[in-house]
Amino acid sequence: MTLTLNTILRINNTLIQKEHNGTIYIVDPTTETIHTLNETASAIWRYLYKPRSIKNIIRLVTEEFDVGSERAKEDVIKFLTDYFNKNLLNVVKK
Repeated sequence: MTLTLNTILRINNTLIQKEHNGTIYIVDPTTETIHTLNETASAIWRYLYKPRSIKNIIRLVTEEFDVGSERAKEDVIKFLTDYFNKNLLNVVKK
């Protein structure tokens, strides 16, 4: 599946996550893999505590961080596509 700017994503509810000193750690029990998120990735992950469109997440990143919209778009799409392909994120059906 190809993600678009209008795709609405949510966090896979089978994951275990902990936050410590602003860093989010995600455990995928199906693969027994631990993912450590940096500051920007942690912010994106927090935005996904409720389902959001990719377009909305890009807007939030440009508002919170000192980054241009094109760079934010590239980075957000790369992160979300990677985590979607790892089954850490699910598409919300309309």
